[in-house]
Amino acid sequence: MKNFFQNNKNILITVIILIIGFYIFKYFKGATSPAESLDSSVVSAGRDVVDLSNSIKNATLDSSLFSIPTYKALQDFSTEITLQPIGRVNPFSPIGSESIQAVPAQTTSTKK
Repeated sequence: MKNFFQNNKNILITVIILIIGFYIFKYFKGATSPAESLDSSVVSAGRDVVDLSNSIKNATLDSSLFSIPTYKALQDFSTEITLQPIGRVNPFSPIGSESIQAVPAQTTSTKK
């Protein structure tokens, strides 16, 4: 047993210093627990969300904007998007082994 302490003296001293350092750190850190600091940050984040929600609820839209001649003169320049073939019948089959090329994006049923 004496040989064990002599052979591992540096390791034992290091472990003892780390343990003492840990207890000193815990003592000086104080009684503040992580849950207490977390609760205050959660409350402040929640308060920010409530304030933002209240400011959005108080927002109003002036409908006279839609009666201005400049607004009425606006033109719609959007283009219609045509249907494009999408995907493969079996995406895991080897390329080129399919007889059907593509499936249309939107199918219509013809019932009589």
